[in-house]
Amino acid sequence: MTNVIERIYEVAVPGYGAAWISAKSSAAARYKAFDCDAFGLMSFKDFLKLGVTARLLSYTPGPGEDGYDYVRQEYGVDVRIGQVVRLKRSGGQTGQVVYPGATSAYVRVALGDRTVNVHPSEVEIIPDTASRPPIMEQLMEFYEPDEIGEWMRSPHPQLGGKTAAEVMATGDFEALHEIIDRLDSGVHL
Repeated sequence: MTNVIERIYEVAVPGYGAAWISAKSSAAARYKAFDCDAFGLMSFKDFLKLGVTARLLSYTPGPGEDGYDYVRQEYGVDVRIGQVVRLKRSGGQTGQVVYPGATSAYVRVALGDRTVNVHPSEVEIIPDTASRPPIMEQLMEFYEPDEIGEWMRSPHPQLGGKTAAEVMATGDFEALHEIIDRLDSGVHL
């Protein structure tokens, strides 16, 4: 049985904007961004010269893998994808643990619209937060990657006019889960 691995990248093209793209690698995400009508007869090489970036936003690992075995073994920090953690040195900011990406020696934390790598000794796990799947993973059940980006950057009446990214940066993941629960029950606000 082959594991389906889902990676969502934010591909930004200076002067053109950004899009969220599902791909197996950052290179594949860049190519998918290039492979549209917007770039006409431009070569892929010229496209890359525009300063195109691809940033990993979300990764759904196969069964039994989450990339944090090293952190658990070496640092004794029982970190899991989807947990909410408080950053000890960042004024107590809270964020949600996401797949670690290229390095498994750090804990990768989503803080609103960006992710940061944090040393395991600098995270405090907030209990009972791993029972819910990560926000991005839940949104993928309802939206395409480009729609998720729009959803994260759009003001929501249920959030007092704030964007989901702004609320995520404050660590109020429960407010976002409540909105997603309404989507899941068929109540669209």
